[in-house]
Amino acid sequence: MAPDLAGTRILVVEDDYLVALGMIADLRDLGCIVDGPYPSSQEAIEALTRCPVDCALLDVNVRHGTSEGIARELCRRGVPYAFVSGYQHLDLLAKELTGVPQLSKPVVAGSLRRVLALMLSRDGPPVAAS
Repeated sequence: MAPDLAGTRILVVEDDYLVALGMIADLRDLGCIVDGPYPSSQEAIEALTRCPVDCALLDVNVRHGTSEGIARELCRRGVPYAFVSGYQHLDLLAKELTGVPQLSKPVVAGSLRRVLALMLSRDGPPVAAS
């Protein structure tokens, strides 16, 4: 049975505001508390210092580069995350960051729920090695 996601705090890193709005609406429908959207890794890292999160959804290509910086910070903190991308392959990222769940754009609500449940389950995948 899927875990109840109500009250789960999710960091959203997405530089396309319309894409972010769709994800945020789906997350709120699941009862999640959304932190973001943040259009860059740097802004998301700054947000983490203000408020801890349970997991994160990271667009691969964000303003000023990729989401590698926030992925590494989440790894350091032991926070699970998933990449969200419109691309089939994540060759833009360092190899050690590619072993995490992935969602394809456009994000479908059912896929979003499954990935969140996987990240938050005790038996889910660990965060990528840093």
